[in-house]
Amino acid sequence: MPDFIDPASDEPLVGREHYWSLVTEYRVRLAVEERNWVEGERLQRLCVDWHRQRANVASGGSDKSRHHAIRGLPISLQSLGDIQREQGDPTCATTFREALDLATANGDAAVQANCAFQLGNVFIGLAELRNLDEAERWYRMCHDLVIPDSRFVRGRCVGNLGSIALERFRDARTAKRPAEELASHLAEAARLYKQALDVLPATAVSEHGIVHSALGIIYNDAGDIDRAHHHYRQSIQCADKTGDIFHAGQSRYEFAFALACKSHD
Repeated sequence: MPDFIDPASDEPLVGREHYWSLVTEYRVRLAVEERNWVEGERLQRLCVDWHRQRANVASGGSDKSRHHAIRGLPISLQSLGDIQREQGDPTCATTFREALDLATANGDAAVQANCAFQLGNVFIGLAELRNLDEAERWYRMCHDLVIPDSRFVRGRCVGNLGSIALERFRDARTAKRPAEELASHLAEAARLYKQALDVLPATAVSEHGIVHSALGIIYNDAGDIDRAHHHYRQSIQCADKTGDIFHAGQSRYEFAFALACKSHD
């Protein structure tokens, strides 16, 4: 850090701006891994400001330099939006939309797809903005934007469409809707999550674990305890394999809770 960063301001040393960006982005990742969202957001805002200045300066430069500088800003904004969303900050929707608009103007379909995916997460995950129809619209947009060979992104989109079906089941259950309607939502959620397992590449171990965890929840809600336990175990194995202690703990908790409920019954 001392070779690239002014310790008093966290801004770049003169002549080392490019490397400052790289080092600061690593610092953001470390803060995120530690779930230190406040520090991660502070550092990421510095990155956004730096990319915004570069984009403004490059507006009169060559096509190549301008394209490179402008592309960095929506990517940096997307990272800021990710951190805001993790903190439950509804302003992340505005951040993602700005990133999406910039990526659209720049013709960057990959960043557009990523922003659309994150907007789907916002509208399903944040209580203040929750809108399942909007979430579905954004996930489908992401799915349509990525190239057909992108099994990783397409699989995640399909899985998240499954999460929308699961949320619709929960809403219907709270509203005491007919049993047939509840069963229909659960069946659709299971179908989509199973499709996600087929689409996701075998190397996407973490994502397979998340899908198995969701299937465990679905089968537990359906009263099929044996299938639920199978998927919970698969989820734990995937998390342990990747060293993801957060999701490993989460899956163990869900598994234990399901066992406790069964024992109580």
